[in-house]
Amino acid sequence: MLGNPNRSEHHLKSLQGEALVHFLGKQVTSFGAPAAFGEQSVLTGAKRNASILCLTPCIVLTVPKKLYAQTLARVHARGLQLTAKAAALRALAFCRPWDPERLSQ
Repeated sequence: MLGNPNRSEHHLKSLQGEALVHFLGKQVTSFGAPAAFGEQSVLTGAKRNASILCLTPCIVLTVPKKLYAQTLARVHARGLQLTAKAAALRALAFCRPWDPERLSQ
């Protein structure tokens, strides 16, 4: 377990291996790589709500909370830029007949 068991300082990404997810002492699901977990605690500051038990040797990438938040902010800003560009294109008369789905890609 990384850091404080009650709160997470890392977003975790499973790169290799098989694992079980336990909630309140009971197995609720399993997953294989690639898989991401720990984001709820990192984003909200809430206590961890599950435990991960590796069934096979696992390789896990840990992304510090600050870097994860910065990356999400950049992705969000980029999405807003693309949305604004799509809206500007739709405002042009010759673009109006175009499919909005194609414009947002």
